[in-house]
Amino acid sequence: MPRNHDVEPERVPEELWARADGLKGYLTRDEADLLWRYCASPWCEVGTYCGRSATVLAGRGYGYCVDLFDGWYAGEAIENLVGQAVLPIKGHYREGVYSVPDGLEFLYLDADHEYDATLEAFWLYEKKVKVGGYIALHDALELHKGVLDWPGTNAAMATLVREAYQLVAAAHRVVVFQKQ
Repeated sequence: MPRNHDVEPERVPEELWARADGLKGYLTRDEADLLWRYCASPWCEVGTYCGRSATVLAGRGYGYCVDLFDGWYAGEAIENLVGQAVLPIKGHYREGVYSVPDGLEFLYLDADHEYDATLEAFWLYEKKVKVGGYIALHDALELHKGVLDWPGTNAAMATLVREAYQLVAAAHRVVVFQKQ
């Protein structure tokens, strides 16, 4: 499986990364570059937090963000998406899927990190991605050697590989599959 540093990746434009990097979130520059490389419009992000990755993805064109958008970060998240090519969909991922159209080019899953929830979200939204499109999972790899911060997501990723989904790339904690 090639990692993004094994090939010459496209990089998020500096001004766009500066805007995204100014927002709260856990997306690293390497992860952002990987998403940038595989993302095309229309795209969907499930689990938006404060809009850091959505800002990067919106640089590739129109997309959808599904999140609860409640609690302490809700106003900040919505505010950070204003003026971008993003339609926020407020609700749990189980309900939000009905507001996302078919034919997605790219799907980014970064919501509930438990094993069952990760697989449930994958199977719900995978149907929305066209053949040849890409699906990325955040927090699916070790943050530090031997440390799995999110073992549920990691185990879900391993299950998907066993289900014949082929990994095409990875960077830091993000893995990318291509839908066959």
